[in-house]
This record gives sequence, C-alpha cells and structure tokens, in this order.
Amino acid sequence: LGGETQTEKQAAAAERRRQQQLSKQLRDEQKAERERLEAQREADEALLSLQRETQQERVSLMAEGTERELAQIRLDYDRRMDEISKQEERLREENRKAGLTDTGADGLTEKQALSVGEARLSAIRARQQSEDRLRAEEARREKEAMDDYLARYGEYEERRLALRRQYERRISEAGTEGERLSLGRERDEALRKMDVDEFKRQIDFADVFDRLEAQGTEALRRLAVQLRQYIN
Repeated sequence: LGGETQTEKQAAAAERRRQQQLSKQLRDEQKAERERLEAQREADEALLSLQRETQQERVSLMAEGTERELAQIRLDYDRRMDEISKQEERLREENRKAGLTDTGADGLTEKQALSVGEARLSAIRARQQSEDRLRAEEARREKEAMDDYLARYGEYEERRLALRRQYERRISEAGTEGERLSLGRERDEALRKMDVDEFKRQIDFADVFDRLEAQGTEALRRLAVQLRQYIN
C-alpha cells in the first residue's frame, strides 16, 4: 500500500515522454517560425533594395533641373527611413534574444524607442530643409532670369528697376567694402546713362533746335528743367 505500481510508473514515464515531445515540437515550431520570418525579412529587404535601385535609375535619367533634384532628395529620405527601420528591427531582435522584459508593445526599451523616433524626426527635418533650400534657389534663379530679361527688353521703368535689383544682389554678395563701393558707383553711372538714353529717345533734338527760336520763354524754361532732371 502507498507504493507506486508498475502501471503508474509506466504512465508517468509515458507522460514525461509526451511532455518532452510536446516541448521539442514547440521548440521546433518556434525555430521554424523564426527561420520563416528571417527568410521573409531578407526577401523583403532584397525586394526593397531592388525597388530603390530602380528608383535611382529613373532619377538619374531625368533631365537636369529642380524636379530631378527634388526626386533625389526624396529618394535619399526614403533610403534613410529604410535604414532606420532596419536598425529598429535589429534592436527588437536583440532584445528578444537577450530576454529583456522592460520593453514596450513595439519590442523596444524606452530609450531605444526615443532614439528611433529622434532619428526619424531628424530625417524628416533634413528632407524639409533640403527641399526648402532647393525651392528658394529656384525662385532666386527665376527672379534673376526675369530681371535679366527686363533689363534688356522691358520698358524704361522696368529696365531701370531690374538694373537696380541686379546691382543690389551683386552688392549684397560682394566680399569687401571696396567692392561694394565700386559696385555702387558703377550702378549709379549705369542708371545715369540709362536715364540720358531714355531722355534722348524721347526728345527730337533736331526738331527742338529747328523750332527753338519760335519757343516762348516758358517753354524754354520747361525744357531746361527737364534737361537738368536727366543730367542730374
């Protein structure tokens, strides 16, 4: 009495074997699942790499200009985000292997999650700053091109204003005070010449001198005022 019968011993041994088999089966299934996930991850990475290469080829074939540069900025941003996601996944896997328990629902520690978030935010800021700089440069080039056109083909007031803007840019970009002073003098002379040329264009001097004797004192005074305005 109280002793374990042979039948009970055999049943206990069978249960232990069954539990061992179940445990081995579970380990094998977990290993197979990890291998499947790893293979899927590698396949996904290979596919993404191929897609990025295709995108780069398309960007390289685009015509030179703002659109191509914007496309390159966006592709570089996507690649940076890809790399951050890979680093995040590696951290998650290392945490799992190490048996860490102080992780969130994303499988990362609080410090890791903060670092990953900061990396993504930094990439977003870098992309936005690059796009803003590019658009500002494009706007500057367009404005300069329009001023070049107006300075050559615009009406008198348009040409005069465009010339002033051209010199303002050159003066702001000058490296020394001497350069700025020299450009200021050059601007004044160019504007004076433009004013004189416009005055000449408006006045028919041959007709003026032919009829000078017939002009009254008031008409001559007005002519003198007009001449002084353009000369000065």
